[in-house]
Amino acid sequence: MTRVCTKVTVAVLALLFSIVVPRARAEVIDRIVATVNGHIILQSDWDEALCYEALLNGRTPAEFKDEDRRAFDR
Repeated sequence: MTRVCTKVTVAVLALLFSIVVPRARAEVIDRIVATVNGHIILQSDWDEALCYEALLNGRTPAEFKDEDRRAFDR
């Protein structure tokens, strides 16, 4: 009787697992934008540095143009 119960339990768990896993989705929390001397630079670090640069210049981050962002890249 315990073998039958164990087989039924395994079958039910396998069924639930096959239903739940495909619905689970990965969520991107942060991205790597560069590596410098073996250290990673995350997108959030980049955005924070850009905001700080904008603050120092008395601008908003939205005011930075593509040329400004490329210059900041260096």
